[in-house]
Amino acid sequence: MEKDTPLATGRKNDLLRYVQSFYSRSWEWRSQRFHAKWDRNDRDYNSIYDPQRAAAKEPWQEKIHTGLTVQNIEVIHSQVYKTMMAPKPCVQTQAGPAGDELQARLMQDCVADQFQKAKFDVNFYDTSKEAVKYGDGFMKLYWEKVVDTRRRRVPVKQTPTEQIDAMPSEALYGQAPIPQPSINGFQMQPVEVLLKDQLCAKYIHIRDVFPEPNTTTWDKGIHRDKITYGEIVRNILKGAFFDVRAELDHVTEGENFESDLQIIKQELGYFDTHRELSQFEKPHTVWELYCPIPRKWIEFDIPEGDEAEELVPAKVMVASKVALLASEENQYFDGEWPILKCPYIRSGQTYDIGVCDLIGDDQALSNEIVSMRIDNLNLILNKGVAVNETGLVNAEQDLVAKPGWILRFKGLVTNIRDYFMPIEFNDVTSGAYRETIEVGLRVQEKTGANKVTLGTSSQVSDTNQTLGGMEMLKQMFNERVAAIGMVMESSFLVECARKTYGLIYQRFGDDPEGLKFILGEDLVQIGDLPNTLDPMGPPIPHMVPRYLAFAFVPPEVVNNAYIYKPMGIFSMENKIVKSAQIMDLIKMNMGNPGFDNQAASKYLGVEVQGINEAEKWFRPVPMIPVTAIPPEVMPMVMQNMNGGATQKNTPGMKGGPNGTGATFAPNPKNRQPVIA
Repeated sequence: MEKDTPLATGRKNDLLRYVQSFYSRSWEWRSQRFHAKWDRNDRDYNSIYDPQRAAAKEPWQEKIHTGLTVQNIEVIHSQVYKTMMAPKPCVQTQAGPAGDELQARLMQDCVADQFQKAKFDVNFYDTSKEAVKYGDGFMKLYWEKVVDTRRRRVPVKQTPTEQIDAMPSEALYGQAPIPQPSINGFQMQPVEVLLKDQLCAKYIHIRDVFPEPNTTTWDKGIHRDKITYGEIVRNILKGAFFDVRAELDHVTEGENFESDLQIIKQELGYFDTHRELSQFEKPHTVWELYCPIPRKWIEFDIPEGDEAEELVPAKVMVASKVALLASEENQYFDGEWPILKCPYIRSGQTYDIGVCDLIGDDQALSNEIVSMRIDNLNLILNKGVAVNETGLVNAEQDLVAKPGWILRFKGLVTNIRDYFMPIEFNDVTSGAYRETIEVGLRVQEKTGANKVTLGTSSQVSDTNQTLGGMEMLKQMFNERVAAIGMVMESSFLVECARKTYGLIYQRFGDDPEGLKFILGEDLVQIGDLPNTLDPMGPPIPHMVPRYLAFAFVPPEVVNNAYIYKPMGIFSMENKIVKSAQIMDLIKMNMGNPGFDNQAASKYLGVEVQGINEAEKWFRPVPMIPVTAIPPEVMPMVMQNMNGGATQKNTPGMKGGPNGTGATFAPNPKNRQPVIA
């Protein structure tokens, strides 16, 4: 590489100081306000008792963590994740008034294909769980095309001269076919190999994202990651990084990130191996900054002027705080930060609210109540005593209670109570137990996760143990989840779909042939062609392969002409509303001879609620034309259809509520419908 000019060197140093300053400001702001809270959240999720409280206790006192936090997080997250990711695709593309239905379907297929290749659902699992836990989860979406050189064993064929020399005379004069060149051997040669060309989705831990302090826009920040020295050298040789080997030669960095990640690891017993690493295996912390910077910090030798000071969206990489790896314009399709934030409960601040924030104090209180309750039991069951040591042979040894315990006294002992006086403690366990229940109820009110959804309902005498009560509790929980899930879908999933399409457009907008591996070559109709054989006949469908039928629409046009619609929570809510509407319709038309009750019920079960077995539950009911019914029988038929308007539907009497003429068995405890 060419040696930097003094101008370039000075600008590189200015850029390096800017990145260092950005990270320091974000770190200081974050550590003052959030690190302690995140430490507590991690301990609560991993059921680790607060070490400060533990240090203040006596060795014999209990230090129990009741696990309320992890229980609520797992239940809430499983419901949120299952509901949002169950539909395939999880986000639909619909054409607006200015859009095209075929293009919307192809656009949706493109996004769904890349979601699958990027293992979006796996990464969303971790991102959404972190959102439930901390209040925010983070995911990095970017396109990665990796072409690398690999040395492969390739055959070495004859040269043209060697081939002519070895060719028989018959072949030279066209009297015999020309033989193929023979192989003289094999040798290793460099070959370009396409390793990856697809969307990448990567879950990012909340501690590895450094935003601008007090931001609410999340349009700039640093992503902290790890890279080995070998990877750095490899990118230097490819020309992707500046040559920083001299700067890194004197840097000694551990295998871990900053100290904020070590607290919980140590408490959980995670210890790094002490295997001796080679120079190329040693990791370096990398700061990846996305933000607008002056153009002169990208084109280091550009002359001073307005153009040099122009702000451009950029990506800057720094290794181990001291080495500038790269500085380039942000290649992301819209110049945005490629890290997306998934919120749980919106706060309007930089970070949102998670389950750990909601119930952190309740978790601490629950820990103390249960620990003190067990301490109280220990004191009651292992009573202390006041001892007169003058009558004992060896007080230090003999005052330890154990099976086969022998107390040795000096002289004659007529009353052992003269030497021992037990110390009584009041039993407060019942009151502590009630307090535990109160804490659980408060947690339930805050999170919406109740004993039915948590799987802790066990008391038969409980008023909510009835089927109706349990269904009501489930419905209450689902409504809370639905409200939160809608926000997560509209603010995160929709944004992921939008950015994914933008990246696809950026990659294949000028290369429609590349879509062959995404959309395939199946034929679709894009219009009609004139019927040249029969001008009076119908037009001929114009069929083309799917990948050629896709007319790339710029992202800015897509935002106006097409709609990204999440299919999880929204579809669940639509299903609930539609089910209620159909149920109301069935009730309103009870006994209406013109309403097909069976068809409506079948549609409700199969199409709306998606019950696979529902179709098997129905069998055709013979319909008798009204004209074929004798006049004298008509009043009885109408009475049957009206559900027995003139008589009560008691067991054993005709006139079932569904108008099918069902009767019930005489036993009121077993009302099994029997088709008449």
